[in-house]
Amino acid sequence: MMLKENTLLRYLNKTASQKEVEEVENWIETSPENRKHFQEMLTVFYESNHLKTFKTYNLDEEWNKFKTSAKTSHKPIENVFSRRKIILFASAACLTLICAFFFLFQKETEILRQASDQQLVFTLPDQTIITLFPHSSASYDENFNELEIRKVVLNGKATFDVASNKAKPFLVEASLVTTEVVGTIFTVDSYKQDSSFVSVEEGQVAVKNNMEIDDVRILNEGNSVSFYNNSFGEISYPEVIVEEPVVKATPKPKKKKAAAPKPVQPKKEIITPAPTKPQPKAKKAEVLLSKYPVNDVLNFLDKQHPENKRFSKSKKAKVNKEDFVMLNLNEPIEKIIERLELKYNLSYDDEKCTNCIDLKKITKK
Repeated sequence: MMLKENTLLRYLNKTASQKEVEEVENWIETSPENRKHFQEMLTVFYESNHLKTFKTYNLDEEWNKFKTSAKTSHKPIENVFSRRKIILFASAACLTLICAFFFLFQKETEILRQASDQQLVFTLPDQTIITLFPHSSASYDENFNELEIRKVVLNGKATFDVASNKAKPFLVEASLVTTEVVGTIFTVDSYKQDSSFVSVEEGQVAVKNNMEIDDVRILNEGNSVSFYNNSFGEISYPEVIVEEPVVKATPKPKKKKAAAPKPVQPKKEIITPAPTKPQPKAKKAEVLLSKYPVNDVLNFLDKQHPENKRFSKSKKAKVNKEDFVMLNLNEPIEKIIERLELKYNLSYDDEKCTNCIDLKKITKK
């Protein structure tokens, strides 16, 4: 089934109804051909954004203004232009024409790479490896290595294995968010117009809201975050596996059989069992700690126990975005709070509930 072009244009201009938005998104997911057609329209739509709108004029109103100005008497123009001034004005006009010609007809320096029905893998001049998913595109400057900031514009979905260069940050600009890194492996999914998704395999990245510069999320290895309705979702963290010790059973010493009695000496021989070596004690379980933002830990605890309300917090109970803590989210809630109290002063409201934890305020020690 082919959608009407008007419906797709309203979807791209963000003027479609909710029913039309759902219809377009379902149509995109129906087949690769639909996704390819939509990607082509999306590319044309973004490339045409630079076209300027022209001002319209009321012809009758402008004609009346001209007739009014024609009726007024004008002072005759005096011949005040000297030969030197004429040369200066002519030079300025020539310089203006040369500059206009340069900006209008300069060589295009942007390189565009597009994936068809299959993935496309290519390498940037700085040895960064990009894997484009089907019907996605990426563009970058021809003088990529000479720029102070390495920038790639993405339409669709791609995985980036970024070559490390601390002197030159690496930016991936999608329709809604911009991801900044130095050297890492991560994936940006911006197939849908109203949402994006970023996941990190190695290293650390900063994901920025294109509409609000100060709205930033820091993602570490294994983290991911979604962006929808001009706001970030909760950061997802990898599951931490705690290795339990393997306790080996202590073998019982074997008793040797008594030797057969001699016919002349019927006395039985008693053999003492050989002493066994002491077994080493089992090691304690190693708890793997990870680095998490403190505010995300508090939000995790608040949503982890919604039924019995074991933990709750007030809106004022938060710290700076840059504050991090080392802990394990698989530990009991009492152990997590104990680790928080090593770096922060926690005050509770004991009047609201009994046999529960109600965090009122948190301050750094």
